[in-house]
Amino acid sequence: MGSGASLRVGFGAGGVLEFRVLGPLEVLDGDRVLPLGGEKQRAALAILLLHRNVAVSRDRLIQGIWGDAPPVSASPTLDTYMSRLRKVLRTDGPGPRLVTRPPGYLLRVEDGELDLQRFETLLDRARSALASGDRRAAGVVLQ
Repeated sequence: MGSGASLRVGFGAGGVLEFRVLGPLEVLDGDRVLPLGGEKQRAALAILLLHRNVAVSRDRLIQGIWGDAPPVSASPTLDTYMSRLRKVLRTDGPGPRLVTRPPGYLLRVEDGELDLQRFETLLDRARSALASGDRRAAGVVLQ
């Protein structure tokens, strides 16, 4: 997916912040892999990434992390996870990445920073090429 590299936008201290959900969940700041914490905190980040730039309710996050039987401490624990993620995702860009926004939290992800979005963009380009009958161009896009 080398073509997607040109879609990335840099805001991290290392110049580029990249979110990866295709494969192991990772966030890269330039060449540095950021420490994302434990399984449940990573699950919270994954949910926010899949709903990037949209406020995700606290209830949805709690259900996604703990399922149908969350512990009594779920709400304050969620706040702790969000606080830790805010510190990890701190950037030099325009405003904070992770914000409290009714009914819960919103993760700001710029165009091209999420590998899933880059993949979907390339897939759309390939489909368009196929629809116009250009199989070669479709293959080139997906290389």
